[in-house]
Amino acid sequence: PHPTPSLFDPVLLAKNEAIKQRLIKLISDGDVLLMAGAGISAISKMPTWQQLIDHMEAKALKLDPSMVRKDPNESLIAYTDRIVKVLGKRFGDIIVDLFGADDKTLGIHVTLAQLPFKAILTTNYDKILLGAVAQAYGIYPSPVVFSPKTTGRETAHFLKGLNDSAVKSPRVIHLHGYCEISDSIVL
Repeated sequence: PHPTPSLFDPVLLAKNEAIKQRLIKLISDGDVLLMAGAGISAISKMPTWQQLIDHMEAKALKLDPSMVRKDPNESLIAYTDRIVKVLGKRFGDIIVDLFGADDKTLGIHVTLAQLPFKAILTTNYDKILLGAVAQAYGIYPSPVVFSPKTTGRETAHFLKGLNDSAVKSPRVIHLHGYCEISDSIVL
């Protein structure tokens, strides 16, 4: 067996430093999109993935007590798909109720928003990153929401807008939907 290299190996440290400096340059040149979630659910009081599934499961079981709970051999995605089928249109409303409350923006979110990213992409449904941009730039931006109804024209318009030098704050793109637009929500 080969020994695991030490984190303090001089060659590895030099390589990591070079990578870090390249990343810093890309970010400072404004050539990077940030992919981020709001994170820190215990502090921001947002439900974890498991808490979300448990909550949806409880709602689905109330609607249909005959729904079979997750089998140990069933994938989590297959199970959540079953839950969403039972919930129907209520699924989006549940997400709105859970994530649409006042934003729970933290200092770390504002710090991320202040970095010169062209855009912040998130799979989260909540307003936290929009709130961070608002705090950092003094404007509450409209979310960019990609949903099953998004057209190619809208996507192209958004992509062209990334190079608009008049826009001083990053756009926040919600890839799985936004808490105030229930029909945009995907799991």
